[in-house]
Amino acid sequence: MIKVEIFYNGEKDKETPELVESIKHRFGDKVEVKLIDTSKEKTPEDYGTINPPEVVIDGKTKIKLDSKEKLEEIVTKAIF
Repeated sequence: MIKVEIFYNGEKDKETPELVESIKHRFGDKVEVKLIDTSKEKTPEDYGTINPPEVVIDGKTKIKLDSKEKLEEIVTKAIF
């Protein structure tokens, strides 16, 4: 199972939570998705500086998101 942590700013971004639910439904038990609102939660120090929207895959690979479509593409590539 792939672990995907999605960091976003909930004060500015209202679409990401809906997209994450879609990803959870689409990929089911192939992916563990954790949504982290950086306006409410502190980012793990191990990851260094996180500038939302950003994705961390398996606690190792950080990827900056430039679009909502990119998020689904990243998750799909990580699984397959």
